[in-house]
Amino acid sequence: MEKAQDLQGTKEELQSLLSTATRSRVKKLLQDELERVEREIIDAEKQGANGSAEVLNETEVEPKRPIVKKPQATMAKITSYAWDQSAKFVKIYITLPEVETLPEENISSKFTKSSIELRVLGLKGKNHQFQMIHLLHPIIPESSSVKIKTGKVSMLLKKEREENWSCLTSTENLKATKQEPKYDESKDPGESIMGLMRKMYDEGDDEMKRTIAKAWTESREKQNTMDLP
Repeated sequence: MEKAQDLQGTKEELQSLLSTATRSRVKKLLQDELERVEREIIDAEKQGANGSAEVLNETEVEPKRPIVKKPQATMAKITSYAWDQSAKFVKIYITLPEVETLPEENISSKFTKSSIELRVLGLKGKNHQFQMIHLLHPIIPESSSVKIKTGKVSMLLKKEREENWSCLTSTENLKATKQEPKYDESKDPGESIMGLMRKMYDEGDDEMKRTIAKAWTESREKQNTMDLP
């Protein structure tokens, strides 16, 4: 039975790899190999406890059990989170109901100076992943950690320097620091204001557009009233 035990270990490792695989081609290769190992386990168990190679009589051979494919867990990207900071740490909070019921080996994290990743496997039939790259400022990976609480995962990122973070990533920072429209004092005041309002209108959201349109209409109506004799 030693061979069967070794094959059983191989089977369990393949199942573990299959549960984390995301590419269809890799899943197919792993599934095919898993089915082959399961057939070998059945054959090994038929050899008997003494490991002899005696061939069983055809009338005694048990019919092969059908191989039932287990449904594969899906990978869900975590996009909802909250965060705050202290002088030394950035703290990210992720809500995952019942996460505290998972064994420790189902929760893993990876920290680099400029990125973080969290994986939660087998939670209600799903695998969850949270990933953030291009952090706004460097962190100290070996001093960063993950804490599991009731229905929540907390990621503590140790700042390399004690400085305030305006956001979490350089991408967010780039969007937030787009050049604001400026008043050009070298131009005619009326022309400069018109250009400023036009730029704000073009780059603004729907609410900004409505506000500017309303102000423009009221200004024109006021001007027309003043021009009347």
